[in-house]
Amino acid sequence: MNADLLHSRVRHLRGVLFPAAAALAFVLAAPGLDALEPGALSTRGDQAEARERWPTTVVAGATWLARFNDAVRIPLVLQLSPLEVPFRIRQNWSLYTDGAPRAMRVEISVDGRLVSRSEDPAYPWLAAQLRNRRIRPMVATFAEGGVWRRQADTAPPNTRGLARWVGQQAERDFPGCQQVVIAAMWGAWPGKTMTEHHRVVVTPPGWVP
Repeated sequence: MNADLLHSRVRHLRGVLFPAAAALAFVLAAPGLDALEPGALSTRGDQAEARERWPTTVVAGATWLARFNDAVRIPLVLQLSPLEVPFRIRQNWSLYTDGAPRAMRVEISVDGRLVSRSEDPAYPWLAAQLRNRRIRPMVATFAEGGVWRRQADTAPPNTRGLARWVGQQAERDFPGCQQVVIAAMWGAWPGKTMTEHHRVVVTPPGWVP
């Protein structure tokens, strides 16, 4: 094959491959969109909460991008992500973002008295146990409250088990107690001002939510 013809074909091939690689990288790691969770801003409640922090026009644009992400980008990512494996480029693209959008804490009150708050040494009751690797995922699930958004007023099984266990610990450490409240507190990062998002209340004798 003529050397000039081969060189020309290589240049054309590069001209096709480079834009294709750039498009692939953009789809798999679209700035900002790769940090969006599926279903973000999909409910009126989520949008109303966002408007408390950002202008309406910004929330409207973000809502459109979130819908585009769910309808177009995520299906493409699911189809294209296997291509990352042979090239060994698969990674967590969201390793460094702009920080958590909100802070979430779990507070426990016994008979109206606050005794436990996550990450607060002033209220240390059950702190070590709640950080245990077997219990911590249940605490995180309760704090995030995803089930409450999909199925109002119904706690998931692990939350019921967690609440019952907390009630039993309170019965041991606070003899005669009549009510234990486990509340998820939400607030803008870093969490200087927190408000209650949802709660579970348990009472004796069964400590069932």
